[in-house]
Amino acid sequence: MINKKAAFWTAVLTVFLLQGMPSVFAQDGKEIISVKVKGMFCPFCTYGVEKKLKRLKGVARVKVSLKQGVAKLYLKPGATVSDATINQAVDDAGFTPGPITRSATKGGE
Repeated sequence: MINKKAAFWTAVLTVFLLQGMPSVFAQDGKEIISVKVKGMFCPFCTYGVEKKLKRLKGVARVKVSLKQGVAKLYLKPGATVSDATINQAVDDAGFTPGPITRSATKGGE
């Protein structure tokens, strides 16, 4: 017999895990930008950073990790966002931007 409570939580966990893995579904040509964010201490901090970064032109999705202290920006195909623009958005959210790294997605990645 299937435990209904366990099945429910398994489904919920699966949905959250799939939401946290956007690169699995990314299309060719999208750029992912990671920026270290210093000074985040709570989920509300991550929300503030995410909100500011989502407003940047060309950004399709943002994922902020409190544990890692990193924000990942998933750009729309062909879009670009300068380091200065990212740094300003993080600063406007009230945090200190750190190193920025860029990578391009590949099909099936």
